[in-house]
Amino acid sequence: MIGNLPPFLFYRGELDARDARSIAVVGTRQASEDGLRRAARMAREFVDHDVVIASGLAKGIDAAAHQPS
Repeated sequence: MIGNLPPFLFYRGELDARDARSIAVVGTRQASEDGLRRAARMAREFVDHDVVIASGLAKGIDAAAHQPS
């Protein structure tokens, strides 16, 4: 329930049916150790439920979402 949602989402490349179950994990670049652990744990839960994780791979929370478990 996000207020003031952006009116458009942009993407580059091709979309296929698997992309319907995807999520972007984004957050601060200067995350606490607890925040990094939580982001990684949340991402593992998504992956365990066949949800694709997408992000810009920035330092911090974004990168933690892509760390192997």
